[in-house]
Amino acid sequence: HSQTGMNPTIRTFLFRLARLARHPVQLIFCYDGDQRPNVKRGHRVSTKDHWMVQPTQRILNAFNMQWITAAGEAEAQLALMKNAGIIDAVMTDDSDAFVFGAQTVLRNSSFSADATATVKMYTTSSIQERVEPHLTIDGFMTMAVCCGGDYDNVS
Repeated sequence: HSQTGMNPTIRTFLFRLARLARHPVQLIFCYDGDQRPNVKRGHRVSTKDHWMVQPTQRILNAFNMQWITAAGEAEAQLALMKNAGIIDAVMTDDSDAFVFGAQTVLRNSSFSADATATVKMYTTSSIQERVEPHLTIDGFMTMAVCCGGDYDNVS
């Protein structure tokens, strides 16, 4: 159903937003800001806003939902907000959220036609328990850099 019409990407966003709005959560959407790096995975990327930014912000305004624009990376801003106790979790499929310090990340969100929603919750403490109980945050960051991410040259 979301692949028909004039703009299927915005339509999909609208349907997902409507399904999220049914749950007892307060959502804060965060957009990348002007100070985000212009190189990811060794390639130059545009620092201009993605074409979806303005249309999705208009939709969020219509739903009376909060949104902010980070100075740089949205995941970094959300990690700061999580660690300051402003938000409970960061919903993203970008694992760099952990590198930025997010302690609770919700991933792989899916929404079916019958309005059921599933997400996987990851916490730094559960990752430490499974990977290495004695892994410090510095060790975790080192492991993340060695495994590769948006801002390294490891392939």
